[in-house]
Amino acid sequence: MGDARQITGDNARRGGDRNLMKKCLIMLALFGLAAQAWAINMNGFKGTPIALLTAEEKKVFHTALVQVLNQAPDRASVDWKASRTKLASRITPLNRFDEGQLKCRETLIESNAQKGQHHGTYVFCRNVKGEWQFRRPVSKAAAKKK
Repeated sequence: MGDARQITGDNARRGGDRNLMKKCLIMLALFGLAAQAWAINMNGFKGTPIALLTAEEKKVFHTALVQVLNQAPDRASVDWKASRTKLASRITPLNRFDEGQLKCRETLIESNAQKGQHHGTYVFCRNVKGEWQFRRPVSKAAAKKK
């Protein structure tokens, strides 16, 4: 699945990038970008293992997702693991495109939990304020064409 990195809770690990990723997460929290992550409507994940996360874990997942959308190159996977809930996800941005004036990213999210697994392709677009918004899941037929 490409270059897989791992984000565990709020600590990132990848060789020398560990401290950099940790500093990025701290900066996100300090500058209120973690609140921006809430702009992503989690209702799009209803019925998936992500819905099993605690409120705090959802905040950390949002922060990780926004970080991936902002920084990860296409096809570079980032692994994320919940601190309490037995859930692990792999977030893989697939491509970038424009939808009207919005900058968007199609992203594969694969989640595994004790109670099941889910693999879905989602589209996130930046709104005029620069915040990532959940646009829609990609239909299974469209995903298979790729």
